Amino acid sequence: MTHSFRILSAILAAGAALMVSCAPKSVSIVEFGADTSAENNAEAIDKAIAAVAKGGTVVVPSGVFLSSTVHLKSNITLHLDEGATIKGVDDPGAYDSYIPTKDMSRYDSGAGTLNSNVSSDAAWNRALVLGVGVENVSITGPGGFDGSHVFDSTGEEHMRGPHTILFAESRNLRLEGFTVDCAANYATMGYEIENALYKDLRICQGWDGVHMRGAKNVVIEGCDLKTGDDCIAGGYWENVVVKNCRLNTSCNGFRLMQPVESLEVFDTEIYGPGVYPHRTSGNHKTIFAMVVEPAAWGPAPGDVGTISIHDVAIRDLTEPVVVDLTHGAKGREIIMRNVVSTGIRGTATPLRSVDGVRFESEVVENCPVAN
Repeated sequence: MTHSFRILSAILAAGAALMVSCAPKSVSIVEFGADTSAENNAEAIDKAIAAVAKGGTVVVPSGVFLSSTVHLKSNITLHLDEGATIKGVDDPGAYDSYIPTKDMSRYDSGAGTLNSNVSSDAAWNRALVLGVGVENVSITGPGGFDGSHVFDSTGEEHMRGPHTILFAESRNLRLEGFTVDCAANYATMGYEIENALYKDLRICQGWDGVHMRGAKNVVIEGCDLKTGDDCIAGGYWENVVVKNCRLNTSCNGFRLMQPVESLEVFDTEIYGPGVYPHRTSGNHKTIFAMVVEPAAWGPAPGDVGTISIHDVAIRDLTEPVVVDLTHGAKGREIIMRNVVSTGIRGTATPLRSVDGVRFESEVVENCPVAN
């Protein structure tokens, strides 16, 4: 176990213990009127959450429950039983949005393009499950969510609908053991989250799997992602660890589109071609295991700190790791050890820097590449 992983595990264990101590009460959403025949169960689910707002568990029993936005509160667990699904309603206008409580424009990207991701855009920040300014919150399986691939002509690319789960300005979060299918945009989106655990998640289809803009002390462990865009993406991260995951994508395994201070990836497999087609282009071709391109989608002040990739298997994609620092950011350190790449279609090198702009320190050891 690495030093950074030990630190993060201790932090998350403390947060989990606090959640357990605050969870004496358990209620089912059906007690508050939720029904598999209802056209929208959001009000009933919110009532159940309000009933345990001082600490407790809200249980979603087996069945498919249609819903618009569910609003999370602090000190609660939302648990989905085996066979339970919260499924998004088809109307994009039925969903509520994250409205930032402060200036979040540093995380914006693609302004003025079809890929505009702007924090002040209410359409962009709609979500099926929304937690804003919350702490000590868990979402657990083995059930899951169905984003219904909701189409929104006012959304990104004139097609993307609400994110499935969005946490913003929140801390002490645990997302464990559930499934997200058919996300209408990102399966999970985070704005300025701290002390979070993503564990044993199964994400299929949709766009990005785990997307974070502003993240501190985050562990992503044991997740199986098969996405229709990037598996893990975003930026402005500090102490993010990805361990023992399987990442399949029709775009990139990792896309660092803004600076990161520290990222460690290990005991992980990144592979193509995409099981599910890219949601925008329809292609199945996986491009990069990781692309580091801060400011490629717009201004993103700051430099890249340390990226460590070790004991990773990469197969059947274009190139392993590509770094693009041509937009002005500097890179301090990138370390690759025991990274084995096979079935590579492009440049047969484990690490390629665009236009020769490199990290100040680059360590590449035992990283064979085969076409």
